Order: sequence, then structure tokens, then C-alpha cells
Amino acid sequence: MDRTTRVTDYRFIKEANGALTITNVMLEDDGKWQCEAENTRQYTLNARPVKLVVLDRPKPPYLLIDSRRLDAGNIFVPVKENSELNLACVSEGGNPKPTLTWEVLLSPGVDRHAQKVSVEDMELEEIKNEKVSLNKQKINKKYIKK
Repeated sequence: MDRTTRVTDYRFIKEANGALTITNVMLEDDGKWQCEAENTRQYTLNARPVKLVVLDRPKPPYLLIDSRRLDAGNIFVPVKENSELNLACVSEGGNPKPTLTWEVLLSPGVDRHAQKVSVEDMELEEIKNEKVSLNKQKINKKYIKK
């Protein structure tokens, strides 16, 4: 919708005192808004613009494994030791855009805390068996020994 159409839309009610009421706010209303005052001699003053952020919930995230969508009912991903695996977390929509993070959930009885890392900072070096004494993960450009 362009600027002139927007103010004449039935959802926008201009009050005599200069107030604007937007009924049924939509995602397309997101953006900078500015009040303008003009007198009969065409002298115009503008208020400082404000940014209207229309909040929109993102769709639930899903996983891509080697660029293929993982079936929602599948909770196991078999992978061979020392192989490479490309996992992607995808969430569509949302305003503002969601931050995607990975959480490593450890097996019961393992004496370590779960780690949360953002998608941008996480790079798994290799996948090793729990019995191997030295296993490295590159998280936030630092090595963590297990």
C-alpha cells in the first residue's frame, strides 16, 4: 500500500485533534510514521518520525539435514562417527526476525550442563564417541575440551 492509499483506508481513523487510530493493525503497517501539520497557507511542519514495529509470531522451527526437511515425527538422526553432518534450523516469518539457537541436550547421568549457542557462532569440528578422551567443539571461536 502506498502512502496516499494508506491514510484513506477504512482501518485508519483521523481524529479532529490530530490523533490517528489504526484498527486491525497488519504487518504491512510496520514502518516509519510521521505526523504532518499544514496550515491554510501551505506552511508545513513535520514531527519526528517514529518506527512502528508490528509484532508477528514466527512459525515453529524445523530442521534441515543436508538441505532436506526432517520429518516432524523423526527424532533420531543416524550419523557415522568422523563424518560430516549439515544441520540447519529454519523458522519462517516473525517480526522482528527470531534469533535461532542450538541447545546441546546431554544424556541422563552425564555430569555436564547443556550449552546454548547461536546459529551464527556454532561450528562442530567433528563428531566423536563419548569414550574418546579428547573431543573438541568450536563454539564462539574457542575450543572446549570434553
